[in-house]
Amino acid sequence: MINQITRDIFYKDIKKSINKNETKNKYDICKYKKDGISGCRDCCKKYFIKYDEYKVCVKKCMNN
Repeated sequence: MINQITRDIFYKDIKKSINKNETKNKYDICKYKKDGISGCRDCCKKYFIKYDEYKVCVKKCMNN
């Protein structure tokens, strides 16, 4: 059996990795969709309904 300390550390590490991946990958969906015309805008419009999130997505996509 896993002792209590090891289990707590394991769960803490799992939570950290999940939270880290959520913030890291939120806008990476459209990271390489830039095609010169409207690739970033089309992709971001598809995945982000809120205007603030859409703007951030387009900005990050265009900078890559």
